[in-house]
Amino acid sequence: MSNLLQRVLSAPQFPDDPRRARKGRLFNLCFWFCNVLVWFTVVGNLIGGQIPWVVTSVSVAGLALGPLLHYWAHHGRLELASGTLLALLFIALTTACALLGTIRVPSSAYFVVLVVISGLLFERRGLLLMTVLSSAAIGGLILAENAGALPRPDYRVTITQWISMTALLACVGGLTLSALESIRELLGRAEHEIAERHRAEEALRRANAELQEALASVKTLTGLLPVCAWCRKVREDDGYWSALESYVAARTDATFTHGICPECQAKQLGTLSCRSVPSAGSPPDPV
Repeated sequence: MSNLLQRVLSAPQFPDDPRRARKGRLFNLCFWFCNVLVWFTVVGNLIGGQIPWVVTSVSVAGLALGPLLHYWAHHGRLELASGTLLALLFIALTTACALLGTIRVPSSAYFVVLVVISGLLFERRGLLLMTVLSSAAIGGLILAENAGALPRPDYRVTITQWISMTALLACVGGLTLSALESIRELLGRAEHEIAERHRAEEALRRANAELQEALASVKTLTGLLPVCAWCRKVREDDGYWSALESYVAARTDATFTHGICPECQAKQLGTLSCRSVPSAGSPPDPV
């Protein structure tokens, strides 16, 4: 039983889309807040006995469509469920106000709930659209009431108004708290992303510094080097002639180690016949 209740009350899950997952949680909160609000309103109407039965019937009809919205939301059709929820609430609320004969009752204040829910589910565009629609509905109800096109209202105050206003205040407070939690979640995520970006930028700065240091330590030789054709010394800029090894070592990170080539070995040590060692660029002597 507890598992079934948990599945019914759980929000739609979208593991691969954090934005839709957040909207799914907001829809779930708005959906259940509206259900509780309508149930309290129906109970208040039944206890007070003042509200026309048609108004209560409209509220019950709206509740009957709740499972369908719940099914749509949990099967990926979140926008359809959200839009249908707002449309049903708007139609039911406008119809209820018209049947009551006046907007000077707690039901007209429920338009505030519609505006808040629209902002939570559809952000700026939803908030603006519902504000315009609610204003137009209230204006139309005022014109209809003044023209005598609505039923004659009952201005008696009973427990119905107390229950309705209590449910309304609780719903507005809960939705406001949900909005604050959503904002806090977004701010926390933004702060985490900023911190991660700062860490990445710091790592990049350290890597750039290390790269610059490595590049600074690299020494290269470019241009023409004046080398003596006989002794292989290099003439420096000041005219001084340095040994090739000293010149290169002073200007690069290269170090020298010395050996002896086969030709020099033959000339200097006599281990090989000079004639048997080919000179550079010439073919070897025939055997």
